[in-house]
Amino acid sequence: MSSSSSQTSRRPYISAALNSRSNAAKTLNELIKIHGLEFAFKKDGVKRDMERGCKSALADEYVSNNLHNLRTQYLTKVINLFRQKHHVAEIIKTSWTSDDGKAQTYDIIEVIHYPTNERLIADIDMYDGLHQVMEIPENLEKDVPVAFVGTGDDIRRLVATISDEGVEEALLSKWLARNGI
Repeated sequence: MSSSSSQTSRRPYISAALNSRSNAAKTLNELIKIHGLEFAFKKDGVKRDMERGCKSALADEYVSNNLHNLRTQYLTKVINLFRQKHHVAEIIKTSWTSDDGKAQTYDIIEVIHYPTNERLIADIDMYDGLHQVMEIPENLEKDVPVAFVGTGDDIRRLVATISDEGVEEALLSKWLARNGI
């Protein structure tokens, strides 16, 4: 089977992976979807401004700080939204060592759904997060969610449907490298 036809045949599986999440995860995902889209739009604006401006190490650090602050602002908005709906939510930091030996960190939201007490992971930047750790075939890109709420197993299923390589735990560290989520 050619690579193109195998990628096309995986498209329904992305939808199935997303639909296999619990009702709690799907409901919370709908709550945050608009914040993920707003964040992506504003983040792209910061990057475009950088491209138009001076390219220097100082400018790169400035943009990086602005993106971090913007992400923290949106994570806080989402946490407040979850708390208004009586869920327990907090920003958690995952950390791992990348293939090149550098320490990496990533902020995500851990949410305990009320009333089910289901422990979920929320990421308002899942689309770009996946792009940073794996190559996503062009014809599958529009099926990858911008924002995501689900369990560690839900993330594993999503990555497995996208990847030709299978799921490597190192690839999932960005979302799962804390307390065995």
